[in-house]
Amino acid sequence: MRTVNRIGNIVSLLATFYLTSSQAIDDVEKVYVFDAEQSTMATQLELADTCKQEGPFSGQNLANGDSICMANSSVRYYSIANSDKYPSLAISTAHGTGDLSLYAQNGHWPSTTGADPSSTRVGNQECIVLTNPSTYWSYIAVTGNSTNASLVVDLGATSCRSSTTTPPPPPSKGNDGYKYNYAKIKVFRFEFSDTRLTWPDMTQALEDVVNYYDEQSYGKFSVSYDISAPIIRINQPKSTFDNDFHGWTKVWKSKVSELGTNPDNPGAGTVVMMVAPQVGNFNSSAAPPSISLYHHTAGVVAHELGHALGLRHAKALEAGPDKVIGVGDYDKESLNYGNVYSMMGMGNSFVGSL
Repeated sequence: MRTVNRIGNIVSLLATFYLTSSQAIDDVEKVYVFDAEQSTMATQLELADTCKQEGPFSGQNLANGDSICMANSSVRYYSIANSDKYPSLAISTAHGTGDLSLYAQNGHWPSTTGADPSSTRVGNQECIVLTNPSTYWSYIAVTGNSTNASLVVDLGATSCRSSTTTPPPPPSKGNDGYKYNYAKIKVFRFEFSDTRLTWPDMTQALEDVVNYYDEQSYGKFSVSYDISAPIIRINQPKSTFDNDFHGWTKVWKSKVSELGTNPDNPGAGTVVMMVAPQVGNFNSSAAPPSISLYHHTAGVVAHELGHALGLRHAKALEAGPDKVIGVGDYDKESLNYGNVYSMMGMGNSFVGSL
């Protein structure tokens, strides 16, 4: 097996305070970044600066070809119907200020960890094209801090709109760097009226994470944590949210806000970590600047903290016997957690065990 680490070795990464990721096998499933040579109706269109004409869009369901002004929030979710009636669809964003990231998938909400189609250039001009959608609904997630950005979905298009008459800049090579040599984790614990939070060794697990980052960076990257916030009790049964990811996200973020921390902008070098009993079958997940933790081990905390700092998975290619680089069939050859040594691959299971 030939390992292709998209973020590099965690030791050298943290030692230089600079987090980067290779796009060698990034976002290869049904994703095509804007190509000036493509010929579709969308290449003839510009994405209007919609926020100059109208206020932020407050709904979720999008109409084909109608651009919207996105709300100034760190996470936004949208959906588009009739996807399966077209051979492709193009999602374009542009305008405003800040730096957003775009994620999309047909048939289910996209992961924001890089496992699903994504576009993460610097700035607000992003593009994803989904091909051969087989399900009626396609889903979109937009993350990052941006202001007055516009978004449009064009059903049937095979390339994205431009915000100008010239093609957009080439795609970013990945994360452009975490600019701090530390991370402060603010822990907010939740439990429900019928389900208590059980994590008796939480402090030890967090200490293991602190020691892991310190050792792997040779003392040049530090992690600290604050668990002073009291346990937040939700006066509803867990089943209320088991099938409502967005409803639960809205509730826990509002509770954190009430305690004086903005979960979407907690401050320089700060990560909000929401800890709760597992809601539905939601996996632990993270994207800057927060973590949703449902699997209470040191390895999961260390891994999700990496996502919260901007890292993606360390993948690998399983090329097969007597082959060096395979045949390029990433559906069969790509291993999502392929690097057995990396914290962002399979190595996270060793955190706290050494």
